[in-house]
Amino acid sequence: MVIVVPELTGYATLRHIEVSLAHVPALVDGVKYMEPRDVPRLEGTELRRARAPSLRFLVKLALKCDNAEELGKRLRQRYEHAYPPSRREQAAVDWRLAD
Repeated sequence: MVIVVPELTGYATLRHIEVSLAHVPALVDGVKYMEPRDVPRLEGTELRRARAPSLRFLVKLALKCDNAEELGKRLRQRYEHAYPPSRREQAAVDWRLAD
């Protein structure tokens, strides 16, 4: 029997771990307690590691900034640099600005 338990990592992200338990047929419900073969596989973006900024990076950036507004702008710049908008998203923004 398996239960999927969330774990908080050192980088302030959650990951789910499968924990094996002694088999108790009365507890197996398919939602919280499952058979090992019934645990869903990770797909797509779930397979990638979360790319959230570390607490250390955020503290250093906050110390460099004069106020919260500047911190927000720098975080937005970092995010947009790491994940540039697709052509479809850019076209949607351009279309909204044209009105």
